[in-house]
Amino acid sequence: MLTSVFIFLLIIIIIILLLLLVLLLAILLFECEMLLFYKYEKDINNLHVIFKIGKIALKKYEIKFNKPAAKKRRIKRKQRIPKYLLRGFNTKLVTSELNIKIIEGTGDAAYTAIFYGVLYFVAEIIKVILEKNTNLYKDNIEIMCDFNKKYFSVDISCIFRLKLVNIISEGFKIYRMKKNNDKAGDINGWTSYFILNGYSYA
Repeated sequence: MLTSVFIFLLIIIIIILLLLLVLLLAILLFECEMLLFYKYEKDINNLHVIFKIGKIALKKYEIKFNKPAAKKRRIKRKQRIPKYLLRGFNTKLVTSELNIKIIEGTGDAAYTAIFYGVLYFVAEIIKVILEKNTNLYKDNIEIMCDFNKKYFSVDISCIFRLKLVNIISEGFKIYRMKKNNDKAGDINGWTSYFILNGYSYA
């Protein structure tokens, strides 16, 4: 006959297993997102940064560039991004989405047309940078001219997505690299980077 203690322990074990299963599914299925929204108009000059897991927003930041600039402070050495983080992270695992909408007008038709070409060139450079460093799966660049008046409006949104499972695997890889750097020094740290990423000197 089953005792009440045994039944209680069995229920606890089942609950723990279910929680682990849910956590595993979350790691495999959910994506982490960093959303960047920049808007510039006559009285607006803001950047919104949002961090999300799935549909849940974890943190929101708003940076207002039209505020008086604060005094620059020296970044302490400990606060700088360690080199092995930049070396070990595979940015191609990050998928990105770029949306650019610009309306411009200089008041002069010729200058407006020239400015249109410059803006389109800059937008294409941003697109190429994202294609080179991330997996850009969607882009929408829309630049419009207003030949009748002076007007300038910029609306840019950029979304970066990375699966939790990739974050964990990249974290282990970077941790191994850090250990190799600590043991063998910075030069051999480069060797560990190539080994971890599948390169060889042969």
